[in-house]
Amino acid sequence: LSLFDGFSQEKCNKVILLDKTLRKHSLPLKGYSLPILGVAALTINDYEEFAQNLISTDKFLKKQSGFGTFTLGSTVRHMIIASLLSLESIENSDSLIKEKLIETTNNISLNIVIIMQIAAASAAAAAAASAASN
Repeated sequence: LSLFDGFSQEKCNKVILLDKTLRKHSLPLKGYSLPILGVAALTINDYEEFAQNLISTDKFLKKQSGFGTFTLGSTVRHMIIASLLSLESIENSDSLIKEKLIETTNNISLNIVIIMQIAAASAAAAAAASAASN
């Protein structure tokens, strides 16, 4: 939620409203799918339309090989659909959300590369110290 503009209470209220809307349609996102709920709540404007799109896409995906109830399960299928619908909303917007998400993703990737370089340098220093003491 910290990636999005607005007051904390306002963002929490949006998440609660989307959760209630999805539960009304028997489509709860819970447990490990809560981050998707947060992103969807702050990228989607019409929660009823979002729920209807989720329902229609779910009906379609259930019939596809590998996406049925026994193979994938409704919770994971709903996460995938909610992610795709949120992504579509983000891609179609001209807002700062899109730029902020790209910037944050790039920063995270850069931090990972720096951490990997530090780990490699530490391992090389440890190996050199070990070889010197033998």
